[in-house]
Amino acid sequence: MMKHKYWQLFLVFLKLGSFTFGGGYAMVSLMRRELVEVNTWMTDDEFTDCLAVSQSIPGVLAVNTSIYAGYRVAGSFGAMVAVLGCVLPSFLLVLVLAHFYGQMGQFPVIKKVFLGVTAGVTAIIAGAVVKLGKNAVKGSFGLCLCAITVVGMVVFEIHPIWLILGGALVGVWYSKQVKQ
Repeated sequence: MMKHKYWQLFLVFLKLGSFTFGGGYAMVSLMRRELVEVNTWMTDDEFTDCLAVSQSIPGVLAVNTSIYAGYRVAGSFGAMVAVLGCVLPSFLLVLVLAHFYGQMGQFPVIKKVFLGVTAGVTAIIAGAVVKLGKNAVKGSFGLCLCAITVVGMVVFEIHPIWLILGGALVGVWYSKQVKQ
C-alpha cells in the first residue's frame, strides 16, 4: 500500500515538474489542484500553511513545497520521492537545452516562443494569486496587511523575508490585541 503512495507522489510531482514553466509561483495553482482537489492530501488551509512555510525558508519554492507535501503525505521517504519527481524534468530539460542553446538561441522563432511562454506563465501566476488570496486573506485586517505587503514589495522593493517577518510580528501583535 505504501509503495503505491510513493509512486503516486512521484507521478504527481513529476507531472507538476514537467508541465509547469516559470518556476514555483507558476506551479502554485497546479499544486493546489493536485494536492487539495484531486488527491485530497491537504485542505485549502493546510496548503496555504504549506506555502507560507515553504516561502519562509531558504530555497526554491517548488522544491520546498514538494518536500513539505511529500513529508506530510508519506514521511521522509515521501519527501524524497516528491522532490525527485519535481526536479527531475527540469534537470533533464536544462541538460538538453544547455547542450543546444548556443545553436538555437540565435533563431527569432525561439525568442518568440520564450516571449509567449513568459506571457502565459505571468497569467498563471496571477490566477494563483487570486485563488490563494480568496482563501488566505481573511477579514479586513488580513486584507489591509496584504495590501501593505504588496506596496512594500512592489513600490519600496523591500525584500520578501523582511515582509514575511514583519507580517508575522504584526500578526502576533494583532492576535494579542484581539484577545484583550
